[in-house]
Amino acid sequence: MQLAALHRRVMMDTRVLHEAVNAVFPVKMPKRYRNRPFNLSAFLRQLNAVTEPLGVLNELVNERELPKGGVVMTAQWLPEDHLPVNGSSADVRLEWHVHPHGHRQSWTQNLWGKRRFYFWSYLMHELIHRHQDVCRGVSQGQESLARVYRARVENTVLKEEQTYLGDYDEIEAHAHDVALEMRAWYPDATYREALAQMKAEDPPRGVTTCQTTSTYLVYTRAFQTTPKHPALPVFHRKIKTWWHLMGTQPDFYQSLHLETSWR
Repeated sequence: MQLAALHRRVMMDTRVLHEAVNAVFPVKMPKRYRNRPFNLSAFLRQLNAVTEPLGVLNELVNERELPKGGVVMTAQWLPEDHLPVNGSSADVRLEWHVHPHGHRQSWTQNLWGKRRFYFWSYLMHELIHRHQDVCRGVSQGQESLARVYRARVENTVLKEEQTYLGDYDEIEAHAHDVALEMRAWYPDATYREALAQMKAEDPPRGVTTCQTTSTYLVYTRAFQTTPKHPALPVFHRKIKTWWHLMGTQPDFYQSLHLETSWR
């Protein structure tokens, strides 16, 4: 019942945001951006004009390690007692990482579709975090009591990954990411068929297309050396529940028009 309530809240927020965002970040790439350089900072300012009043801020992050023209997205949710940050009270932050000299971008329709898909995927992930405490019955100002499944490895990097991904809130949000990919990438498949595809969603070595490794593989690789880790069965149960919940609202997910031709 808790996940169903969480799903309803995320859908409500997403509907409102979609109506606002669609004018700036529509399915079809506007002519002014097609195969010509544009300023990503200016694009994000336009996006923020409609998203920040709804609690979502897009931020440009400079990273010299990235190639010029490349973009990597990350996201985070900030609790109320951490705000404001960078002059904004938006609790959801979508971070667009680019090279300091790569602010001018040239995107094809495929790249536009890929950026848009992950914009909505990351955004819904953080909207889940926005509402998890409420759906768990935690009052405003109370400390969250989300369970964390402890890491079962000694390797420092893997231990950090397992600690992060073993947090119950992250299990729930990452499971949503997987279910969304399953619904968008394999709309006609059964649950078992779609999950099997997710397990195989890894670009062959040397392939440099837009194809992207599935969230399922990204998540499960952190537990590859500990296949009996208790987070994994919870993760799989949550994926299945999210997938079925999404199936009860096909019109909503179709209305997002999550383009997948870039794959």
